Amino acid sequence: SRRRGAEGSAELSILVHPGEDVTAEITKITGITNDALRGKPTFAQALPELVAFFLGVEGMACHNAPFDIGMLVNELTRCGKQHAFPYPPRQICTVAAFEHVKGRRMKMTELYKHVFGRELAQTHRAADDARALAEIVAKEGLFK
Repeated sequence: SRRRGAEGSAELSILVHPGEDVTAEITKITGITNDALRGKPTFAQALPELVAFFLGVEGMACHNAPFDIGMLVNELTRCGKQHAFPYPPRQICTVAAFEHVKGRRMKMTELYKHVFGRELAQTHRAADDARALAEIVAKEGLFK
């Protein structure tokens, strides 16, 4: 699904079938069940929509960019498209940008509390984490 986010950010949420059943542990953490994944696209099937979403995007924020981009590269490589993704020219890693605050890498929940002074409800869902990250990026003016 598509929607507008914090201060001009855009959001795309696609539930992707991983190609195998999710474990009970993953369901417990995320609430995602095998039934919820039935009929969902694979990464390769969802890729055209993902590419279309990123075309022309100037900046991207990740809480742990090396991990997130590494996961993307792994999936792109699996479908032979590792060199065919429109990476935004500006990329911000909030882990690196805020490492100086505590002299170490903060978890998303710690960073959210540092910026807003309140707890972040942890749902372990990518869309919720991305919305929280967009709030942090907007409040801190990281793309100005």
